[in-house]
Amino acid sequence: MDEVKTIELSCALARLAGRDGAAARLARHLGADALLLFVRDPELGAFLPAPGLPQTIPGGPEWVDFLLRCESPGEHRGKVAFPDKESRCDALALSSEDGLVFALLGGRPSLGDVRMLCLPLLTAALRAELAAEAARGRERAARVEARHAATLTTALDATRADLERTLGETRRLNAELKSSDQAKDEFLAMLAHELRNPLSPIVSALDILRGQGPGAPSFIKLLDVIDRQARHLTRLVDDLLDVSRISRGLIELRRDPILLRNALLQAVDSVRPLVDSERHTLSVSLPEESVIVLADAVRLTQVFTNLLTNAAKYTNPGGRIEVSVSREGKTVSVHVRDSGIGIEKDMLSRVFDLFMQAPRALDRAKGGLGIGLTLVRRLIALHGGSIEAKSEGVGKGSEFIVRLPITDQRLQRPQATPPAARADSRRVLVIEDNTDAAEMLAETLRLSGFTVRVASDGEAGLAAALEFTPEVVLVDIGLPKMDGYAVAGELRMRLPGAKVVALSGYGGEEYRSRGHGAGFDAYLVKPIELDSLLAVLDSMRKSTRQH
Repeated sequence: MDEVKTIELSCALARLAGRDGAAARLARHLGADALLLFVRDPELGAFLPAPGLPQTIPGGPEWVDFLLRCESPGEHRGKVAFPDKESRCDALALSSEDGLVFALLGGRPSLGDVRMLCLPLLTAALRAELAAEAARGRERAARVEARHAATLTTALDATRADLERTLGETRRLNAELKSSDQAKDEFLAMLAHELRNPLSPIVSALDILRGQGPGAPSFIKLLDVIDRQARHLTRLVDDLLDVSRISRGLIELRRDPILLRNALLQAVDSVRPLVDSERHTLSVSLPEESVIVLADAVRLTQVFTNLLTNAAKYTNPGGRIEVSVSREGKTVSVHVRDSGIGIEKDMLSRVFDLFMQAPRALDRAKGGLGIGLTLVRRLIALHGGSIEAKSEGVGKGSEFIVRLPITDQRLQRPQATPPAARADSRRVLVIEDNTDAAEMLAETLRLSGFTVRVASDGEAGLAAALEFTPEVVLVDIGLPKMDGYAVAGELRMRLPGAKVVALSGYGGEEYRSRGHGAGFDAYLVKPIELDSLLAVLDSMRKSTRQH
């Protein structure tokens, strides 16, 4: 055997580049058909094909048995499947103590000096390759770990930033919630105070009336006190309900082309008694040309009344209030200025918030619930406009600017106000579970010439209706046993000719719609004003006559 040739081919086989071809040449040199090298993997505990050589063998039990025997150092012979599972060939292997298997397949091989010449060289080369590959694997793993660490660091930084933002947002929301809770607590305290204010003179006036009787000289004055304070109480409740309905999107504006001048002048007339009582000077500057806006006349007047009332209340006696109107293109601006207490600069951005009021003394001489400006802003927004508050600070007065879009639509013809109802011997049945409310309403109608019966619940009301055969039935919605909706349905079946009117403490559009759907001909919100009730009764009298 040419030892030099064997060493040359072994050296070529020891190099990874071209190892497959070198294995074939060395196999032929040693008289075999093929040469395979296996290296034992200590982690897997199995022999694996050396790098650069075929990585798969046909397998089968012969190979399993042959490689198991190769775990012992030395020379091993056997038959294995090669080059495919159907073929069998002789195998001659030499295994080293370092876990290298040098296998010659087929032919008539002779190991000769392979043990001395090839095996040490190949073992050293493959161990070096494995060590290098392991180092490269560790390097690759280190790079992957480094990338993972960098990605994780970036993710952690982003998470930390998100947490810091979330924490900041949480702190801000907590502060807002605390401020809101505090504002609500203060509002509830104010609400109790403001509701007791009108109730106190009402109770006092009633006590005096009981002591003096209706013939006393102060009778009319006491009645005026009761009437004024009851109306004030009604306005407080209406403001609360308006804010609630607007917040839930339940207010529907009845917008028509109207003169802005009329809404302003009606508001001025409404606040004139308060202005005069405070000895204020009120000046109104209106443009000569007509300015028409598409608005709900009642709600827009309510807006200006609220602004003027605030100006009068929060201006010291003998102050100035100025109302002016300016036009810029398709927008009209209404300015309400006063020489009053002014607004702190840090309050300007919050003055329209719900329940928000500037700090006041405990005597709360000016009163108010802190919802008026919230209501104003939301009503203006429903009209497609905006409102802005200005002030140079405490003691320097304030200015509110309302901006509204001008419409090109023409004014509608004014409709005549229907006359108040006359009794015409009308029979009215009142179904109301509040005894005092029922008796007062019945007595009011009797004084207007109506014949009235009273029932305290739905079942009693139906029985009275069949006996009394009223032309109009006034039904409270919140009745015991049968609610007002059920009573209206029964009346529709039993007395189809009678008119049915709902009396309710709920004034939202959804309640009105439900009432009309239940069969009510009209829907009145408590407290019931006599003029409104008589107007409804009069319209029903006319409707009945037309039929």
